[in-house]
Amino acid sequence: MSYAVIAHVTDYDAWHESKEPVTVEMVIKTLLENADAAKVAVVNAIDLLADAGPSPYANALADAFITSKAAVVPEVVERLNLLIGRYFAEGNW
Repeated sequence: MSYAVIAHVTDYDAWHESKEPVTVEMVIKTLLENADAAKVAVVNAIDLLADAGPSPYANALADAFITSKAAVVPEVVERLNLLIGRYFAEGNW
């Protein structure tokens, strides 16, 4: 499974002694700006990967499940269907 992490700092006063203390309003403002930047980053990543073809890791979980199918709770498979559903479909176990 391929993935990426986007992390944004909302304030520096927790560790940077030379910065002024921040207010809740400042943190919220920065948080909203970071959310906008993250949305742009996701759109850009999708654009860059549009012609990339399938990930070489698309089936990375195929051999990861060793638990007996009888022991797997159907509600868990349903909740995680997007990630693992195809591995629990009939004929894939």
